[in-house]
Amino acid sequence: LLAATAVRFAAGFTIGVWAIPCLRANFAGNDVGSGYALVVGVFGFVSALLGGAAADGLAVRAPPERRDAARALVPAAGSLVAAPLWVLALQAPSYGVAIALLAAEFLVAECWIGPTTALLQQAVPAASRGAAQGCFTALTLVGGLAPLAVGAAVDRSDGGLELVP
Repeated sequence: LLAATAVRFAAGFTIGVWAIPCLRANFAGNDVGSGYALVVGVFGFVSALLGGAAADGLAVRAPPERRDAARALVPAAGSLVAAPLWVLALQAPSYGVAIALLAAEFLVAECWIGPTTALLQQAVPAASRGAAQGCFTALTLVGGLAPLAVGAAVDRSDGGLELVP
């Protein structure tokens, strides 16, 4: 669970750092900052709420021994569906299509945080929940290094790897 969290933080922070430069390069002349901020705020918020509700709904319907697995389906599925939507958004033929794809991407991508936190809290004894949450939060450091690594890889590629045209 913690390894998946580190990967999810890395992906999310990398997208957060590189989204605006990529969108600006692909859709110059559009107010990409405002459009992206609206997508992140609205669809990220809705995703977090719906993700928790969906995970709880699946868990209630599952047999007791499968409830954690049922709850984990929501963040796993959301991440798997979000990745190709992100790629499609960067390759979109127009700014409007890109924003629509990003809205869909955020709607499925941000559903992970509630169910994952709940699973983590259920997986450890009550006396260890603070330490477990601390480890979870410390993984943001790992995730925060990912955009730096991507930038370093682009810089070292001698033009062979471009994030923006």
